[in-house]
This record gives sequence, C-alpha cells and structure tokens, in this order.
Amino acid sequence: MSKQTMCADNLFLLGELLQGAGEYVTRSRHHAEDEDRFMIELAREQIPHLRLALRNLERSLAELDNHLKERVGADANAPDPPKKVDRRYRKASSGG
Repeated sequence: MSKQTMCADNLFLLGELLQGAGEYVTRSRHHAEDEDRFMIELAREQIPHLRLALRNLERSLAELDNHLKERVGADANAPDPPKKVDRRYRKASSGG
C-alpha cells in the first residue's frame, strides 16, 4: 500500500508545477520569434483557455485556504504544532 500524501506535499508539488508552467510561458515567447503566422494564431487561441484555468485555480486555492483556516480554528484546543526549528532538531536527534 502506498503512503498517503499530505496536503502540504500536494501544495508543494503544485508550486513546482506552476514554476514549470512559468518556464513554458518564457519558452513560448522565445519560440514565437521564429514561428509563422498560423502557429502564432494557434498559440493565441490557447490564451483564453489558460486564463480560465488560472481563474479556476485561484478560486480553488481560495476555497482551500478557507477550509484550512476552518481546520486550524477547529483544532484550537490541540497543542500548537512544533516550530520549524523544533521539527529539524527532532528529525536530527531521532536519526541516531
């Protein structure tokens, strides 16, 4: 059975994916200099679809953020999670 991924893992991977997406935009700009009119028009047809996908992603992220805020509020009685420094220390000390 595979290990369940955590919310933070998924969002980290999403960030990596979006960083790669930005690189595709940069590459597209450079490649456009050498392409014919038909390919440029075909590329431009993709822009509205990409903008819609970005709007949908923004909406989904806002909903997720609200959900996570609610979860943090629901866990108000739970002890605070360890600080980043504490987690690093605990990992290092548990290794040996």
